[in-house]
Amino acid sequence: MARKRQLNPRTVAPADIELGKRIRIARNEAKISQEELGNQLGVSFQQVQKYEKGTNRVGAARLQQIADAFGKPVSFFYTKTNAADDEVTSLMFRDPKYSIRLLQAYAKLDRTVQRLFVEMMEAWATASPFAR
Repeated sequence: MARKRQLNPRTVAPADIELGKRIRIARNEAKISQEELGNQLGVSFQQVQKYEKGTNRVGAARLQQIADAFGKPVSFFYTKTNAADDEVTSLMFRDPKYSIRLLQAYAKLDRTVQRLFVEMMEAWATASPFAR
């Protein structure tokens, strides 16, 4: 009879990593540092880093504190996304500071300029030797 493999309760799961990414996005949107968030939560900035990387799990009470610090519901950190949202999220993780700045600036433009901007970026990305 085969034994079932027991999971270590201290092992970090993919959900912990995803939660950490969402915490980082919320922090960057709020334009606060890890140190500032840590001060609000009563923990060190290193602890905030561990939450964001998914190295340390976030307990329910701590998650409520984090949600309150950003003025978001706890559900924000667990909301399922569709494929298009996942693509945007993955772009945010490449360089969240600049991605958020770019999106905030883009949102201030009128629709015509937004369309022209996207067309210009697409053309540039296609022709640029710097494109991935």
